Amino acid sequence: MNKKVSTIILSCILLLISVILLIVFLVIPNNVSDAVKPLTIYSQDYNIIVGDKIENFYDVSKNDAVISFEVEDKNIIKIEGTNLIAENPGHTKIIIKASNVDEYTQTTIEINVYLPDYSLKINPVFNCNYLGNNLYCHGEICQFQIEIFDKNNNVMPDVNLKVECEKGYLYQEFLNWTLIINEPCKMVIYVLDINYQFNLNVII
Repeated sequence: MNKKVSTIILSCILLLISVILLIVFLVIPNNVSDAVKPLTIYSQDYNIIVGDKIENFYDVSKNDAVISFEVEDKNIIKIEGTNLIAENPGHTKIIIKASNVDEYTQTTIEINVYLPDYSLKINPVFNCNYLGNNLYCHGEICQFQIEIFDKNNNVMPDVNLKVECEKGYLYQEFLNWTLIINEPCKMVIYVLDINYQFNLNVII
């Protein structure tokens, strides 16, 4: 065997060793790390306003974990997937539980839900109703009145409003607002006196 052939063989052997070492470095440590990594839950306490949604309010260290919840007062918050939705004012606790074949863990978080500084009430007059954050129009024309409340739930009289709807035609006559529309849209109610706004969905 000449020197040139020996050099080629040696180079191939070194290359093969390098590839094996690279595979060992990339694959085996990750598998070992995942195997020894404990099952943990990360979350935190929240102070939120009625109507707010916290996305991905918890995190789990292992993807194979089965998640369940124990909510102290289900009237205050709602859980949809990994989202936490504030529905009513108050205080509650959530126990987040995670388990797989070999492990179990849990953590407890506390949730405080507050009323916003201002709130909105839509009073239907003709051909509509208001539920949640949605104004439902039962035809192409509907009428409604708007009331604004402070954080003590007192009506704020004689507020200056500016109402915009991205589609359709909207006008005011005395206390009544008339909306003419033929497709869903977004509506924004600006309370000019306090530099505040409410965002609604109009559904037809």
